[in-house]
Amino acid sequence: MERPEGIPEVFVIGGGGTGLAVYNRLQRQNIPFAAGILQENDVEYAAASALAACVFFGKSILSGFGRNLFCGQNRCSMTVMPAFAH
Repeated sequence: MERPEGIPEVFVIGGGGTGLAVYNRLQRQNIPFAAGILQENDVEYAAASALAACVFFGKSILSGFGRNLFCGQNRCSMTVMPAFAH
């Protein structure tokens, strides 16, 4: 699977696997997106890292979130919270 190119149009607030279907759908539709805020040990971190234009993440919930933030000045036109989209 290839990562959609461009500035993220959507910010997906996932975690615990709730964002996986959204990541796949956005990738199939070639819509660049940002994902977060995830922990590095989250089940969907690998998929988000492979498919998202940028990922907001932290080391672990137990150690608190680090300052490892990506995206810079990118602005998204939509936010999706998959756990509440049903």
